[in-house]
Amino acid sequence: MSEEELEQGRLILKQFDDRDHATRATAEALNRLESFIFEHRDMYYEDETLQQVTTEEEREEFLAKLADAEEWMFDTDGVTSVQYLEMLDQLETECQHALYRRFELEHRESAVDSARDLLSLAESTLAEIQSMDWVTDDERGELREGSTQHETGSMPNSENKRS
Repeated sequence: MSEEELEQGRLILKQFDDRDHATRATAEALNRLESFIFEHRDMYYEDETLQQVTTEEEREEFLAKLADAEEWMFDTDGVTSVQYLEMLDQLETECQHALYRRFELEHRESAVDSARDLLSLAESTLAEIQSMDWVTDDERGELREGSTQHETGSMPNSENKRS
């Protein structure tokens, strides 16, 4: 074979490799989108926590978007991996807020427990500080005031102290 024929053969092989890569990328993107649709459809129907943090209208609206995406996915020819991934990104963005509310509800109890632990630690530290000779009465008063504000749920006026 001549050098020219070898170069032409390499070029043809590269074209096949590029097509194979694009086909694999498209199939992978299609699979990711399809998996997302199936997973989230089941989640929106069955997940009790998600149902607690969303309205029926919100769930129906998102399920309709999943159905539209699925129809588009199977009824549209010549879709590229980029287009599949853009659709996936749109759907992920659409459900992000509901999933975050679900996460918050699932972790609320442990967050409250952690806050209680921190407040307990702060109270014991405050009690220790009360016995320290080098802490002035004014500083002790500020600490007691801050502690009282947290107990009553009012927020300290930190903006004024920073000015």
